[in-house]
Amino acid sequence: MENRRDLEELVTRLERLMEEMVGQQRRKLVALANRIQPGLSEDDLRDPHSFPQVTGRPEFAYEDGLLAGLIAAQVAMTRDGVDFVRERAEELGPGGG
Repeated sequence: MENRRDLEELVTRLERLMEEMVGQQRRKLVALANRIQPGLSEDDLRDPHSFPQVTGRPEFAYEDGLLAGLIAAQVAMTRDGVDFVRERAEELGPGGG
């Protein structure tokens, strides 16, 4: 990494990648839920315990766990990535490189 702009671009790309991964997993989870019980939306799955015929299925629990893990990684990466860029940018000084 040569300068602040490179660091900011890296964080932006990582944030975009994580957002895409989370979005893909959300869509996969909704599609799976709809194979089990047609007509469910992403909003319905925000309270999945209202749909025990869906949440009781091991494959749903697995995919839901993957989504939770991706979201946790996204939060950690975003928080730590932003902190890292700020700290490194301060080290680089006002010129940024």
